[in-house]
Amino acid sequence: MQGSISCLSALDDHVLKVELANGSIAFVNMEKRMKAIRLRELNDASLFRSVRLDGDCAVWTSPKGEIRVTVRELLDTML
Repeated sequence: MQGSISCLSALDDHVLKVELANGSIAFVNMEKRMKAIRLRELNDASLFRSVRLDGDCAVWTSPKGEIRVTVRELLDTML
């Protein structure tokens, strides 16, 4: 799936807007995923909004280190 995300942005209410290289747009609600220990820090709204794209990963830099979520994980969240 390398290169499948062309743009990534954080919206209100724990939603990521994922624009795919093929022109499709997915809105991924991360609220349930953020209950997991690995993503719990993303409940901080300013941290959540600081998302950046690195290849096919959504990346956040928190005081405890980098949080990375692959495009596959993001799209699986929608199922």
